[in-house]
This record gives sequence, structure tokens and C-alpha cells, in this order.
Amino acid sequence: MRPVLLRRRTLDSAATALLPSKSRRDSDLKGERLPVSDDSGRCHACRVRRSYGHFAVVFGGWARFRHGNPNAGPAQVTHDPGGAKPLMISARLRFRHLLGGLAALLFAGRLAAAASAAERPKYPEYVLGGTELRTLPRSANGRDYLLYVALPYSYATAPNKKYPVVFVCDGYWSFTRMVGLYSSLWYDQVVPEYITVGLGYAGENLDYDKMRQWELSPVRLSLFRDSGHAAKFLEAIEQEIIPFVEREYRADPRHRVLAGGSLGGLFTLYALFTKPELFDGYIAMSPAVGVGGGWMFNYETEFAKARRPLKGRLFMSVGGYEWPSFVDAAVRFHLQLAARKYPDLAYSFRVIDGERHGASNTEATNRGLRYVFEPIAPETGPQH
Repeated sequence: MRPVLLRRRTLDSAATALLPSKSRRDSDLKGERLPVSDDSGRCHACRVRRSYGHFAVVFGGWARFRHGNPNAGPAQVTHDPGGAKPLMISARLRFRHLLGGLAALLFAGRLAAAASAAERPKYPEYVLGGTELRTLPRSANGRDYLLYVALPYSYATAPNKKYPVVFVCDGYWSFTRMVGLYSSLWYDQVVPEYITVGLGYAGENLDYDKMRQWELSPVRLSLFRDSGHAAKFLEAIEQEIIPFVEREYRADPRHRVLAGGSLGGLFTLYALFTKPELFDGYIAMSPAVGVGGGWMFNYETEFAKARRPLKGRLFMSVGGYEWPSFVDAAVRFHLQLAARKYPDLAYSFRVIDGERHGASNTEATNRGLRYVFEPIAPETGPQH
């Protein structure tokens, strides 16, 4: 069978680039006519496809594209009876076949990657020892709360001992940080042994950002429509969460600490000026006191006018590299609070140098826990 000839175009396929070396060299001659098929009826693109398995799908699409035959396979390339040139169909259809081949190759690559991932051995996950998850009955406010509980080292061996409790907002984010710091602080003897209780929500695939807005802000915020229910959350803590913890664990009701960051810090301050007798320690990290038109400034002013007693220990902080307006609001609230000079409130404020909104909470947690527990810590000051 006489080979059918086709003049080489300027832009040829990747198949031509992979032809045997002599054919490749000869094809560089301008205007040379290359054989599309040999005596076996197989075109060069099809032979290359069989020789290079990884490119089979692409070159299969290329063969159909080049010959204009959507059904052409390795031995089914269709030529006209006169042998003058291949039968052609529209360029649009040929281009679709080529794109189909490329898509198939990409899909095959993804399948190979998925198979490789599936073959990776499964290793055990690390689990924090001495921790528990406790799901509470549905709250009176309609919320489903989940508690992240970490017990101190001596809990199992000292059955008659009671422990302070640190309640921390946003437990789904902050619990591991709290647990990680505990061992170092206890090693240095700058805090007593205590129980950590992270406050969170029960359920799967939850939007924590949206859910915490409902809980933590005492005033409805313009950016968060479903917000402003801090009073209901504080009521749930007082009437449901604290009683549960003190019933299920050996918690010392004389030493309760509330900690939170950002909106959680705002909620911590709200609890201080709403139920000052509920906790004896407060850690407000980067509190969002500027939201709601500075609502917290007015709330503290009204508290001071009422001359209500305020007893306990408060640590407040802000990251030095947080948003300028955020830092400014925190500093202004600090100045307002410090000027009150509440006689029974021990108060400390700190700007965490060089830290932004998220990471500043790590140092603030460290400093805050040491500050609120200082009166009952085994040791204070330099090591001896």
C-alpha cells in the first residue's frame, strides 16, 4: 500500500516530536512530506501512542484530531480510495477530540494520585491524655454545648483533693493551647493544679465563627446579625455548666476563672461587670471593647456609678501589632478601668510586644494564668 502523504504544517503535534530519530531529523527539512500511515495502516501518531504508554490518551485524541476521524483507532485510520489525502471533518470537532484526550489524561493522573494516597499506611493519631469530652443536655436557651475537660496530673491519685477550674471560651480553638501551657506552668510551680473546661458546641461540621457571635457579644453587632445573646450564655454558664462541672468533678467553687480572647475577651469583661461574684479570676485577651459603638465603655461606667463591689483578679492584654484602632480601644478601656481604682480588684494590663491578634493569646494565657493564680500558687518570683 502506497503511503498517503500530507505536507507538514508549521505547528505539528507532540507525536511528531517523539518520532524515531531519523524521521525527526528528516522532518526538519522545510516542506518535506511525511507519511501519515505505513503499510500496516497505522499512522505515526498511533505507533507513538503504543510506544509511549503515558501519552496514550493524548495521542489517541491527536490521531483522531489529525485524521479527522472520530472513530479512528490504531488500525482504523480512514483514507480516501485514491490515496491522495485523509478524509477530513470540521476543525471544531477535531479540536474537541483533542481536548477530550487531554481531559482524560488529567483524570487518569488524579486517579493515580488518589490511589497513591490510599496506599499510604494509616498511623495512630496522638490523643491528649487526661482529657474528656462531655456533651450536655440541650440548654434552656436552645443551644447544645460540648465541654472539653482536662484533668490535673494528681486527679486520679488524690481522691479527696478539690481543684480550681479555668473555664475558657472558644474551647474548640483554645483548649489545646491551655492544656499545652499547663504542664510548663505546673512544672515551674507558678500555678496550682487546676481543671480546664473549654466551652464549645456539640455537633458535626459546625460554623464556629457564626455560632460564637450569637454567644459572646452582649450587644447586637452591625456586622453580625445573629449576635447579642451574651446574657443567655452567661445564664447557661451559671445555671447549667458550672453546676454540671462541680457535680461531675472535684471542683473547688472558691476558685473559678473565666478566660477568653477577642469576642471571648469581651464576654469575659461582660461577665465581670454583670456577675462579679461568679468568678474570682478573669483573663480578657485582646477584648473587642470597641465593637457596638464602644458599648463596653458605657457598661463599665454604669457599673461604677452603681457602686457595686468588684472583687477578684483581672488580667487584660492586647497585641502590639494588632489593628491600630483595636489596640487604641483596648488601651483606652484600660485607662478608664485603671482610673476607677476599684479597691478589691487586683488588675494588670499588658501590651504583648510584636504580636498580632491570634498569636498574642498564647503569651496572654501564660501571663494571665500566672496572675490570677498568684495568691494560691505554690511558688512565686525567681526560682531558688
